[in-house]
Amino acid sequence: MMAQWVPLHGLLTSDLQVILRTFSSEFAYTKLAFCNEYLVIFGSDVPFDQKEAGWQRLWQNLTVQNDLRSVHLSPTTVSNLIVWESSHPPLWESSTPLATRDHSPLQFSELWLRGKDTRVSSLELLLRNPVLSKEKRLLLEFQRDFFLKDYIAALTRIDEEAPLKDDFWQYQKQRTEDIFLFSLRNDEGLQRCIDSTNLSKYTILRRLEKKDPLFVGVALALSYVQQENYQEASRLLEDLVSRFPEGWLKNIYQQVKLLSLSNGISY
Repeated sequence: MMAQWVPLHGLLTSDLQVILRTFSSEFAYTKLAFCNEYLVIFGSDVPFDQKEAGWQRLWQNLTVQNDLRSVHLSPTTVSNLIVWESSHPPLWESSTPLATRDHSPLQFSELWLRGKDTRVSSLELLLRNPVLSKEKRLLLEFQRDFFLKDYIAALTRIDEEAPLKDDFWQYQKQRTEDIFLFSLRNDEGLQRCIDSTNLSKYTILRRLEKKDPLFVGVALALSYVQQENYQEASRLLEDLVSRFPEGWLKNIYQQVKLLSLSNGISY
């Protein structure tokens, strides 16, 4: 068996298709796993043992246990990381070329691609797989939202679809919440939150208020401003100013009060 790491940064969708087609042409059995923001492709000349009993036997190895637990994986979760295999419909086009020793059409080493984030387009390719299970589709869609920095959508997927007793998803939820809260401390992340039309936004923000009452409170207040609910925004900001006497916060509060007065709301 052979395993090859496949990076997603700076990897064109067409390059990923070349890799999949070329690798599959060399091995009778091929599988592609998505884990921790990168891909691993496996090839073998004999069938893989992917039955639950096989995973459980592997789990008995202490080294394997420790390695998997270090990245919050279990035997059940590992099986859900396989997002494509050679028995599935191909993800490449009929015109996709093979990479050979004499000629490789891959472009990921080109200067113009360095530093470019092509992860979302790669995930979109994987999501074309028509036989993805619900669990595998959830993993890819969650990671796509995460790469797009749409943390509210990512958290909504976990809340509504993920088995929260699974350590992997508990870890992803905690990690995503922490990154989302940190993003509220800069203008770009705060604006993304305010602009979000996700119906679960207010539920998620209310849940996270205890973790970061100041910046979550500001995000809530400014979201109410965008809805022209100036009264609720002013109430929230007044409470925040009494607890956090920051100059920038007082300025926001005064601006919202002026908006409220200009819209006929008196105090």
